[in-house]
Amino acid sequence: MENSFKCFKISEEQKKCFNENIEYIIDNTNKNLDYLNKNEKKEFFELSKEQVIQYFEKLLSTAKNWQKSFNDNNIKKIQEEYKETESYVSELELCLADNDTIFHCEGISYSLYQIGKILVKILKNEI
Repeated sequence: MENSFKCFKISEEQKKCFNENIEYIIDNTNKNLDYLNKNEKKEFFELSKEQVIQYFEKLLSTAKNWQKSFNDNNIKKIQEEYKETESYVSELELCLADNDTIFHCEGISYSLYQIGKILVKILKNEI
């Protein structure tokens, strides 16, 4: 069986930008989970508090996995998970729009978008 792992050329600027954006996502997701665990509010637009927590926990796990995958040059793994991640971050952004000063979903979504742009550039430079 042929190894499907491919090597990608990643510039220092791309590494820096990826790391800054993934750290933003991780830091703010941790803050969001802390806030949610201390807050009494049960519903956020169409999602329950438990659903919001589940999405943020999934995002945190995904971001940490992406950080490792990026460092291991496993860009295809990130690419495969990107669309699903973008989908539930968009849902969080919509459902928490009235609370964006607390949850920073717009910033998280923008960081995710920046990561997507980096992935596209890296994937074009496959070795």
